Amino acid sequence: QNGYGGVIMPRYGPGEPTTLKVDTSTDTIQTIDYAHHEVHSGSHYYVSGHTTLASGGTIQFTVKTPDTTKEAHMLFNIAGSDVTTVTVYEGVTGVSSGTVTVPWNNNRNSASASACTVTANPTVATPGTVIIDSYSFGSTGLGRAASVGGAASRDDELILKRNTTYLWRIVSGAADNIVSYRGNWYEHTPAG
Repeated sequence: QNGYGGVIMPRYGPGEPTTLKVDTSTDTIQTIDYAHHEVHSGSHYYVSGHTTLASGGTIQFTVKTPDTTKEAHMLFNIAGSDVTTVTVYEGVTGVSSGTVTVPWNNNRNSASASACTVTANPTVATPGTVIIDSYSFGSTGLGRAASVGGAASRDDELILKRNTTYLWRIVSGAADNIVSYRGNWYEHTPAG
């Protein structure tokens, strides 16, 4: 201990030792995970929304990563009130039209902007390679039950490739399907 309720821990890089804070009422070390740290540093972003799709209706998004050493570490969650299919592609080409969507910064005090370009409902010439095969959920997919929706998510982060375009394609298998979506990511330049 350092005499101030903290524990001295060695650093594995340049600089002085790090002091970890210990909560005096619980005697536990207080830490946050790395993604939460990125929220505080102003490098964590998200897009979210919802729409109602007809049977066979589609909503899709592309994410274009920058040609820099900064990597996007992404998670996503998509839910539908009825039958829904989600497929993710990498290496998309021929993206045109659509609406560029400005991602929100999770730290509302930060003026930092995402280096990724997100486009809603673009036209895509070639979708590229399927990297997440179709999730199907709802009344004829996973969790099969009449009039019950479901959700697809990638709880394990995807570290997106540099200078590459990705496509999330969401297809409704039923009328009046309420689909909600959220993508969130932090942008980080790896050390060394």
